[in-house]
Amino acid sequence: MTTAGVAADHTPPAWPEGSSLAASDVTTTSLTLTWPAATDNVAVTDFKIYKNNIELATISVSSAVYTTVNGVVYYTYGVTNLLDNTSYNFRVEAGDASGNWSTDGPSVDVTTLAAPDVAPPTWPSQAELKAYTLNNTTLRLVWPEASDNVGVAGYRVSYSKGVYGSGGDLVNPVVVTVAAPVTSCDATGLTAGTGYTFCGRGLRRGRQLFCWYIENGRCGRNYLP
Repeated sequence: MTTAGVAADHTPPAWPEGSSLAASDVTTTSLTLTWPAATDNVAVTDFKIYKNNIELATISVSSAVYTTVNGVVYYTYGVTNLLDNTSYNFRVEAGDASGNWSTDGPSVDVTTLAAPDVAPPTWPSQAELKAYTLNNTTLRLVWPEASDNVGVAGYRVSYSKGVYGSGGDLVNPVVVTVAAPVTSCDATGLTAGTGYTFCGRGLRRGRQLFCWYIENGRCGRNYLP
């Protein structure tokens, strides 16, 4: 219904030149959107936030969170319940009391952070570290491939004379690191007739897990954190 003598408002809000939508405080599941005020021949009353072109929320200007920077009003809105490591497009549109809405509001593409990888690599069932004699001072160590939800980066092999120290680590070990997919290395400079302990660990972002060992001809496996 239009009041007699008063022209209907059919003019949508407009965005100042250079208006942009910014995403900040991006986490694995949330972020904050910030945008400048739009203008209208009467007054801007609401904003609509779109996620991947689907309306996410309608925000009343009267209750919206805002700040003023150098005389320019900026509104903010917190978006939650997002998926980690996922790309999204967000857009904001301005509306007035007559139901007119802008169609050229600013937008932004953003990708949420990836969730931390907390799953360590795993070894095949009955996996073994095997040693083959190359000469009196060198052994070739061979092990199966480990698997990981992201990918195995490499392997670390440690060896030393004798057995484990009181803290569960090898005493003064020699450490050899090889990049995946290599699954062998040579232990050199050994002393003939001497017992050694060998420990092979799968690595993913510095994580270490099952430790194979060969100790005086005896082969086994335990867990080191």
